[in-house]
Amino acid sequence: MKRASIFFYILLIFLQVQCGSAYLLFDSYKKKMETEDDISPLLALLIGSGGLLPLNVKQVSWINFSASSLQFSQGAGETFTISIVNPLNCSLGSAISVQLSHDGVPLTLGQTDAYSDGCMGTGVAEDSTISISGTTVGKGRVIAKLASNIMFSNYPGLYAGQIVGVVKVAVSSTAQTVTVTSE
Repeated sequence: MKRASIFFYILLIFLQVQCGSAYLLFDSYKKKMETEDDISPLLALLIGSGGLLPLNVKQVSWINFSASSLQFSQGAGETFTISIVNPLNCSLGSAISVQLSHDGVPLTLGQTDAYSDGCMGTGVAEDSTISISGTTVGKGRVIAKLASNIMFSNYPGLYAGQIVGVVKVAVSSTAQTVTVTSE
């Protein structure tokens, strides 16, 4: 008899979880039909935001980005800087490379990587300025990953393909300039 009651409670908990998940999905779908911007926070974690897949970003304290988001008009552009303060200085196998890619709306990147060999001196940041432009209105992002050609035995805890930063990009429609003259 004890087994039957334990099984009953386990089944009850399982059904509550299943019904709760179904309700969140239905509620979010219903709200989405009313407005495109209203989405359940839990569902946003599961499917990403703005139609973009969620990313597992593991930042590195000595790789810094000058901006977390950029906005510019269609056909224009903007820049951001990646600063790498290489902790190994200029030793053998100290080179570190960050590869850049993008998703979302089509974007043009001025360069696709940032590099540091640590030979600028102790604690000196090596900066790479990245220009970005786009002609399609919408949202996208620039994704920075560690390259596979790094000697990872010198950098414990880091691995190839690790996403170390993301810069969100919003491309807006071209602004109209209105000139007001007084008589």
